[in-house]
Amino acid sequence: LVAMHPLFGAGPAGVQEAFMQVKPPLCPEDVTSVHSMFVDWVVALGATALAWCALVPAVFRGRVEVEDAPARDGASVLALRIAGGAAAAGLVLQAFVEGPAIDPASLVLRAIGFALFVGIAACAARVLESLEGRVIAGIALGTATLVLMHCMIETTAWLPGSMVLAIALLAAGSSLAPGGASGWPARLAAKVPLAVAGLAALCSVQFRALDARLEQAAELVRPLAAMRDEFQSFAQSRAAGQATDAGPLVEAARAAAQPAGTPADTERLVSQLVAALAAERVQEVIAALQSIDGSARRAAARELAAIDASQGAIAPSRVPLEAAIKQLAASGRRTIGPRSTNIVDRAAFDEACALADRQRSRGPSVRAAAMRADLAMEELRSAPAPDAARMAELEPLVRAASDLQPFNARRMADLAEATAMRGDQPLALRLYDKALALDANASLDPLAQMSDREIALIRVAQQRLRGDGAK
Repeated sequence: LVAMHPLFGAGPAGVQEAFMQVKPPLCPEDVTSVHSMFVDWVVALGATALAWCALVPAVFRGRVEVEDAPARDGASVLALRIAGGAAAAGLVLQAFVEGPAIDPASLVLRAIGFALFVGIAACAARVLESLEGRVIAGIALGTATLVLMHCMIETTAWLPGSMVLAIALLAAGSSLAPGGASGWPARLAAKVPLAVAGLAALCSVQFRALDARLEQAAELVRPLAAMRDEFQSFAQSRAAGQATDAGPLVEAARAAAQPAGTPADTERLVSQLVAALAAERVQEVIAALQSIDGSARRAAARELAAIDASQGAIAPSRVPLEAAIKQLAASGRRTIGPRSTNIVDRAAFDEACALADRQRSRGPSVRAAAMRADLAMEELRSAPAPDAARMAELEPLVRAASDLQPFNARRMADLAEATAMRGDQPLALRLYDKALALDANASLDPLAQMSDREIALIRVAQQRLRGDGAK
């Protein structure tokens, strides 16, 4: 990895994509970190990371300017206050974040744990009051080393969002003598954690606002699930020859149409459904439901695209645009149960492809290439016989995704299928064989392997290409 990007590295978010290119064939994972802080830094930042690596031992060396005298009185009281505040804040945050998933008894257990934490902190501070400054410095060094070791395991010190924060905190702490700040550089460094914490708070507010807007977009498509369930229940009752009431289906359709359109649009769509039900024209019923589904998903996609466009340059989220692409690609295809294999709403699908192209134009990304390749495969599979010009446009998209994930069996199988559609049977057979070999190499993680159904489809495709499909 270092040889691939020696000067400036693969980038803080590029470690995984680089790893996919060079990982051992038997490795089933596409890791975002190699679980070694210094190696990760060099891979991500290149030669400039050497300065960061040198900073850590320099930080731990620090300056120990203390007198061999007992520590300042009152430390236990201060520790009790700080620990109590931290425990109260932690309990409130856990109750807020985990509230929907835990019961009161679990919160009581957490409160007991926080109380023990406060008691231990107070006892430790009382003990430290009687120790000499150099002993305290040694304990602090050991504690900092332990924290660093834990960060090496949990990757919390060098992920893109926390690496600079971790180094800033270490630098600020190392510049302070146990007796207090020493000089204006130390006093300035002491304010660095506050500045970083303020930046983190601003980012938190930004992401909370993003979550709220994403939830509003989700409300536009959430009623579609109830409409689908009502249709399945209605269809099963009709198939069994039972008396059926279309009222629940109509009401579910109205509820699904209302958030996305005007009252006039809602009534128009519902009227089409009612007329088709009254005439017992099944295909028109399905078409009416698909129209409602497509209307809701297009409205959600417009909202998601607007969210994406309104994001600032600092830490933009990829979620809104990816969700918009998925909603447009699914337009009308999940209304009546399992996802249809055919493209129902061509205009929405083309818009999804345009958004996917916009996503790829923002820079090389495995996720962007994979989403565009998935759409290309959807189009190839739905077309009876793609013309040569369109084939020449779509196959490179599938190949690009496979090139970025050369050890991914499913990407290789997709490329083989696209190659077979182009008419290059020998190459397609070799690619199918390679896909099966890659799948076998993933045996260390069975969940990463293809399903039996996927393997069977590849075998059938191989037989067809060899001309012995009749067997």
